[in-house]
Amino acid sequence: MIEQTGAIYIECEYGNMHAPNGSNFLIRSSRDFVTAEEGESGLIQIFSDIQTSYPGHSLLSEDIGISFPFSTCSCGSQGQILNVLGRAERSEVRGCSDAVN
Repeated sequence: MIEQTGAIYIECEYGNMHAPNGSNFLIRSSRDFVTAEEGESGLIQIFSDIQTSYPGHSLLSEDIGISFPFSTCSCGSQGQILNVLGRAERSEVRGCSDAVN
């Protein structure tokens, strides 16, 4: 997701990612793509309001994550909290877009 430059999430000392200003995310059920409840795992969909020249404002990743209520992290960061669990089953292994085989 290198194209999603507005979605640079910083990992805190507790292993959580915090959504930056101008970015947001949803967790979607991997069965039917409906929005999952807080605390339920699913596919991570990232949004950014920075991209305007191409449709990069919304990307559904092949990563699995869980969202937690706003501002509940012990580090004190404000905003939406994301915990990335790993890759979806059967997802294609990929590297950086700059990698050459």
